[in-house]
Amino acid sequence: MTPMQMMTGYSVFANGGFLVTPYFIQRIEDAQGTVLSKANPEVAGNTAKQVIDVRNAYTMVSMLQDVVRHGTAFRAMQLGRQDLPAKPAPP
Repeated sequence: MTPMQMMTGYSVFANGGFLVTPYFIQRIEDAQGTVLSKANPEVAGNTAKQVIDVRNAYTMVSMLQDVVRHGTAFRAMQLGRQDLPAKPAPP
């Protein structure tokens, strides 16, 4: 599995159960500011396909955030953010 595939899979949870294809470049402009190319990303809830129920996505995000709050990624709390999820360390 590539890092991009992992990111795409985990992003389903963050996007409330919607599969949103990641992209790297939002737009390309020339020296005069003319837009040469622009990404047309899918939007969760509008154009993106829902692949899991929103309740399952919420439950998974909550479990991943608990790894930061109470588990093996506790040191991430030093960043001062309450929304960070992490996967548990292998046993």
